[in-house]
Amino acid sequence: MNRVTRRAGAVAATALLAIGGTIGVGSPAQALPKGCTPQYSLGIDSSQNIHAFRYCIDNNTGQEYPMSTAIYRYVSPNVWTTVATGMGEAVYYCNGHALNIYKAVGIPQFFNTCG
Repeated sequence: MNRVTRRAGAVAATALLAIGGTIGVGSPAQALPKGCTPQYSLGIDSSQNIHAFRYCIDNNTGQEYPMSTAIYRYVSPNVWTTVATGMGEAVYYCNGHALNIYKAVGIPQFFNTCG
């Protein structure tokens, strides 16, 4: 089990929602080693805070390379606002209880009760 999975698992232990996966699309803006597989995961903790993780795992050594990631909130059709960014991890700390639609880099849109 790699560190990305353990990090997401720690968040998911108290989460209402946890999604994990591997997607074979690299980021051309970042220099990554050959044979590196991007991994994305998402967790929502008991306070409804959203945690998005994005790392590239070297297939030969298992070393993690943090990649830029972001969390976006839906505003209107085709309009999203960035609510959090980070390198390897982005966290959006909820400040309300309204049901909103969010998405993160490599993660499809999802609902969360968070202002």
